[in-house]
Amino acid sequence: MSCEGTPLDIALAPQDVWVAQGATANFELTARVLLNGVPQSGQVVNFSLYHGIGTLNPASATTNSNGYASTTLQLSNLAAEVDGNACVGSKNNPCLGFHVFPVPASSLRLQAVAGDLQLITVGPAFQPVTVRVTDTSTPPDPVLGVSVLFQSLLGRTTNDAPIVSGGDTTITRDPMPIILGMSQASVTSDANGFATMQPSTGGFLGALAILGTVTAGPANLPFQLQSLWPMTD
Repeated sequence: MSCEGTPLDIALAPQDVWVAQGATANFELTARVLLNGVPQSGQVVNFSLYHGIGTLNPASATTNSNGYASTTLQLSNLAAEVDGNACVGSKNNPCLGFHVFPVPASSLRLQAVAGDLQLITVGPAFQPVTVRVTDTSTPPDPVLGVSVLFQSLLGRTTNDAPIVSGGDTTITRDPMPIILGMSQASVTSDANGFATMQPSTGGFLGALAILGTVTAGPANLPFQLQSLWPMTD
């Protein structure tokens, strides 16, 4: 964005951030100062808030050789929208705004990203399970600072029968009669809305199955993982 009286331009990422209402979270704001498309070093960028409550640390930063200057916005128990600006130099010109929007728990949604419906042979470890937390907008916005709960049961099926087949889920009447353990882990979603959990076999060996659920507010997603003995001739 160029302003009259100065040839400088400023870019800012991110400009819009969605954060779980009531969350305490930090995230980085990065400005870039350019002159006719060329990065400018040694420029002071001033970060400030004009609406809402938060702390910018530092309040001013000097651009590096690639024209970047960063600060961290610290939020505590976010209750309402927070708005601010990043401006260049002693005249604070040009400027670009940023906005933080609180997202109530009732508006949270979950998307499966990776790691569900894994079917492997005994030996390799399971890949991480990743979900994305969003709001109800169209298209959906990623939500930072959400407490995401991963809960799972670890066990063996009867005669090691598969519960995951051909990319679809096949649940038998009694999918896991031998329960070996259970686990849960709480993970906070990042600025892209991602939350990741590494499945654990709890030290048990052999053919195993994991049945789990991911929960964020009222939203939940199931996931199923299984390791089978290698097929023999």
